[in-house]
Amino acid sequence: MKGRSKENNLKFLKAFEEYCNVACDLAFKPWCYIIDAVFKRTHYYKILTKNKIIMSTIVNEVISYKRNIIKQNKDTIECDKYSDSKSEKEFSILDNLLEDHGDTITDLELLEEILVLALGGTDTSSVTACFTALLLARHPDIQEKVYQEVKEVLGDTTRPIHYDDLPKLKYLDAVLKESVRLYPPAPIIGRLADKDVTLPSGKIIPKGTTMVFNILGLHRNPKFWGEDVELFNPDRFLNDLPHPAAYIPFSYGPRNCIGYKYGMLSLKSLLATMVSRYEFLPSPVSETFRLEFKVMLKEYNNFQIRLRQR
Repeated sequence: MKGRSKENNLKFLKAFEEYCNVACDLAFKPWCYIIDAVFKRTHYYKILTKNKIIMSTIVNEVISYKRNIIKQNKDTIECDKYSDSKSEKEFSILDNLLEDHGDTITDLELLEEILVLALGGTDTSSVTACFTALLLARHPDIQEKVYQEVKEVLGDTTRPIHYDDLPKLKYLDAVLKESVRLYPPAPIIGRLADKDVTLPSGKIIPKGTTMVFNILGLHRNPKFWGEDVELFNPDRFLNDLPHPAAYIPFSYGPRNCIGYKYGMLSLKSLLATMVSRYEFLPSPVSETFRLEFKVMLKEYNNFQIRLRQR
């Protein structure tokens, strides 16, 4: 975060990680928070409250810092935005929000937006990139097809990848989609019914019901994906989906992840660059995947692979 010391940056990250880990733990222990009066006596509540205060305090200080700069000099944001100097502050998301909505958006709304972006931008892309690298290391034939496609599109694999190159990397796109089919960053998601919902079976979900969707299970359902559902096969995504709702790695419908397209484009750019320069090789530690769930789905051994320069 701009305007904060390294110590406070680390303090925020530590509080954020601890908060998310406890929230993840509570997702599997609903009995701990069903009764509010009981929940407030638990150590979970104390940890969540402590870290929420830490995060809110740091973010609010940054918001106040930015507002004061704008108040002192209305040209500051434009200077930050177009400055070529590396010592200048970058034009951040907070700058954008304040520039476009500074007179109408409250500090509380800014705080909520920043924390949501912190959660949405934490691990989702990096976890997907790491799982994809692991899969490519274990499937050299598929990795070679990706490499050949990148060579064909770029011509010179040493040049930077441009935005116009990305739609042409169709096989890499299929590889990424198959990776998140097998290992969705968020394997389960929750929803709250805001009205009575009648299912096709005739059963009714009452208003106010908390629902949990098993994305990992859906993505490995043989009914939609065939008997080879456990296999890494990017060719699945070179054809039409078996059902529009059979693949929902970033949720589905109006509550779908707003950053999905941007995330996939950034991942294609990253992996195309990496594959063009390095060969991914398996590590003895990563011969078998051992999964763990800590807000995001992760690999227990921390995604270990070997790299060999091409």
